[in-house]
Amino acid sequence: MPCEDCGAPLVTGMEQKLRNCSSCAEKKLQEVQSLRNKNEELRVQNLELEGKIQKYLEAVSLQEKVFQAQKDGGEAAVRGATLEDNPHDKDSDESGAWSYGFVMNDIVQQCNKAQAVMTWSLGMLAVVHDLALGGASGDEIAAKIATIVEKMAPYIPENEEQKA
Repeated sequence: MPCEDCGAPLVTGMEQKLRNCSSCAEKKLQEVQSLRNKNEELRVQNLELEGKIQKYLEAVSLQEKVFQAQKDGGEAAVRGATLEDNPHDKDSDESGAWSYGFVMNDIVQQCNKAQAVMTWSLGMLAVVHDLALGGASGDEIAAKIATIVEKMAPYIPENEEQKA
């Protein structure tokens, strides 16, 4: 019976059992050992990659929490909460994000109010302009002023004298 790999005659019973001559069996043994070493290297690399993946997943989870806290802060500002209503630990990332969301939404609300006041002022100027040109009667101008004041009243900030 010849060797399966090189065709040399198989002399010993062990060679016949393996179906390979000693030289070919030694080469296969070296290949197997090389594959085992490579397998071990890949196993270690996989463990390292799993650790990195876990760190990335933790970072993504933290980002999700931070984004949610920011959104919650914005929604709290809409509901009329204050910065003191922040439900998170002061030193946490979520606390900073909640405050950021709150402040950004509050800024947007303040800008909307400022725009409303500017619109109101422009409306008042248009009324005064109509009055100055004499293009409208006193009753029409009074009705315009009343309509503008009524619609803009929620947006016009109160001064200290009005509060008293």
